[in-house]
Amino acid sequence: MQQQIYLDNIITKEVSTRGKFKKIYENDASHFVLGTFKANVFNIKTYLSNHKNKDEYLYLNVNLLSLMANTTADYIIGDGIEIDIDNEQAKAKRDEISEANGFDELLYNIALNTWIYGYAVLRSRKDDKDNIVIEEIPYDYYFPQIEWLFLGEDPNKIYLISKINETLWSSIQQKAKIQSYTKQENWNWLIEYGLYSVALDGTQYSLEKELAPAETLDFLNIYRFDNRKVSWKYLGNNDYTDILDLLEEVNDRFTQISLQFIKHLNSKISLPEWVSALLQNKDKSIHNLEVFVHRQGEQPAQYIENHNSLIPEAQTYIDKILKLIGAITQIPISFFGFEESWGAEKVEALRIRLTRFLKKIQRKQRMMELTLKKLIKETLAFAGVQGEFSIDVKFSDAMLKDLQQNTQMYIDLYNNKLVSQETAIANIFSWEKDMVQKELAIIKTEQEEQQKKQIELNKSLPTNKPNNGSNWSKQDKPGTKGSADSSFTNKQ
Repeated sequence: MQQQIYLDNIITKEVSTRGKFKKIYENDASHFVLGTFKANVFNIKTYLSNHKNKDEYLYLNVNLLSLMANTTADYIIGDGIEIDIDNEQAKAKRDEISEANGFDELLYNIALNTWIYGYAVLRSRKDDKDNIVIEEIPYDYYFPQIEWLFLGEDPNKIYLISKINETLWSSIQQKAKIQSYTKQENWNWLIEYGLYSVALDGTQYSLEKELAPAETLDFLNIYRFDNRKVSWKYLGNNDYTDILDLLEEVNDRFTQISLQFIKHLNSKISLPEWVSALLQNKDKSIHNLEVFVHRQGEQPAQYIENHNSLIPEAQTYIDKILKLIGAITQIPISFFGFEESWGAEKVEALRIRLTRFLKKIQRKQRMMELTLKKLIKETLAFAGVQGEFSIDVKFSDAMLKDLQQNTQMYIDLYNNKLVSQETAIANIFSWEKDMVQKELAIIKTEQEEQQKKQIELNKSLPTNKPNNGSNWSKQDKPGTKGSADSSFTNKQ
């Protein structure tokens, strides 16, 4: 058991920066919370309050980041992910584990968290009853050690750290429950559990006691899903980083427009001198109003409005910033609630317009698929499934389909013998293989019943076939003078 643990400075810094994005997603941040330079230059003037935090209260957070993250996750998962396994035992075990752990919800959280934090972490383990548990590890619990590693080399040590506060003699001390994973020389992983005290800077941990006996696994049961990787960072990058300044600019401009309306609530009033004196004697609250007093013969009382000709320009400016955000993130601005004048689009036209966004979704799905296959395969082996099997992961198409157009396309493909009937039905209705097989069986049964009815109907109908030609008269025989053929010929 390690007596002292020192965290990797590179990873510690990367993880700490993700906390900012958590605040943004939860709408718990403004430029004041993030501490950017605009906190010093963006001074909101108001007459509503003298509260020292009035700027913080009046600042508007337009949470576009949450909208973009949720929309992206919806398109990645779509109507669900189909996982097909060519082994009945493995398939049955997969269904059992999936139902027990709410696997569909875990998959959605992966898609969501990779967009917010840049990565998501799952772990598979066994509980006290030897049941398989697949659980999500919070982004700020995961600390791989990457110092002194060669390029492309996997870490030999990973810490899962959960911090807690303990009260001792009226003072609060921070402790940490740490699960350490260490790769052994035989390629197995040693898992140790301990309670550690935390140094003030949060990077050094000292062992207090062992929490559970050490365990050994022949594989690493921690799986990290990355959003996008760059060579100089170990953890995946999120899609927020490139647009933080632009989103802050949108918030500033929305706040600017909002304050113009707020200031109308306490617009200044001009009153005659005698009215002002009368009101002050009767009601001391007049002192709380901002009043201009005029003498007899001067301009009468009027309502002084607070006009700002820059409000329309600010609105136009916001629209341009939103379009720039959409271009950088490859997310159509119509997703922000600003509908573009496209009219009633057909599905294929819509798909063409959203090409860049859909390509982005497909990239994320491919990256997610690789780690997902590994997790499923190793977890099923961990659960005791034996034998070789392959895993096929299919993501549903989140785009709406034109059923009539899609059906006609597959009818043409089937008639030209380019696809089978099974493939056509599966793609028209987006059905799984079992459902398609049931439908094909129903179609076959209906066709057989129709054939039987047609045969019975044919048997019941009278026949016009002559009996050995005995009923043909000499005049009626074809080619004779009295026949219809000869008459038609003679007329010609």
